[in-house]
Amino acid sequence: ATPTITTIAPATATLGTTTTPLNLNNAGDAQTITATWNVQGSASPDASWILINGASGTAVLKDINNISLNLVISAATNSTGSPRTANIVLSTLNTRVAGSVTNQTIVINQA
Repeated sequence: ATPTITTIAPATATLGTTTTPLNLNNAGDAQTITATWNVQGSASPDASWILINGASGTAVLKDINNISLNLVISAATNSTGSPRTANIVLSTLNTRVAGSVTNQTIVINQA
């Protein structure tokens, strides 16, 4: 048998596409952002009331096996009496492509 050599073009590094703004109700019920990124990265909220995958703080976009993870976005109950807004910034942790991958900002509105 004669071996066949094939060439596979490199994939373009991306943080995917996300829906913004994301509107949460007063109770902060969860909404899922489906993983469309193909680089290792992070999701960093700028407010402590935002929960990513049930926890406050920064979350990773891929697991230890390099599998993209969905993000489940929720919030603590809004007891302020006023609507509030915050952001989650998606950014790459891969230094080889950092200059070519633009951060994405997801605006979170909570009634």
